[in-house]
Amino acid sequence: MLKMGKQISKYEYQTHGADGLMKPIIFCSSDEEQERDAIALNVRVAEILVKVKPQRRSFKIPSIIDTIIAGLPPKSTIKDFDVLFNPEYQIDVLQLLIIACRKNEFSILWPGTYSDGKLIYAETGYADFKIFNLEKYDVTYIV
Repeated sequence: MLKMGKQISKYEYQTHGADGLMKPIIFCSSDEEQERDAIALNVRVAEILVKVKPQRRSFKIPSIIDTIIAGLPPKSTIKDFDVLFNPEYQIDVLQLLIIACRKNEFSILWPGTYSDGKLIYAETGYADFKIFNLEKYDVTYIV
């Protein structure tokens, strides 16, 4: 199997920067400055979703994300996009963000945890629990 995701250390990222790295860049842990400067998406997404009929939301989410991302300053970092993990939407959140990043480059503060090449969202037993095997995604993740 072809490995797609690339893991680098925070030190390596700080030393060499983002040039040449697959986008988006996912920060598996963040510092105070990143957290402060990142742009929260939950409220923006929810304000638009609430106007869409529930049965149409899964279909509309990609265009909603594209619209929101298009309005961000270049090379922004996003956070707080938990609303996208609603199991009723049945979307691959990570793939959705990768596609959006092709249109307007951004980085991600991951809202879950990282372990052994996998991003984890929520906890086992919860309906929104997801594991993303980073070998299957064209991303750079910083641990």
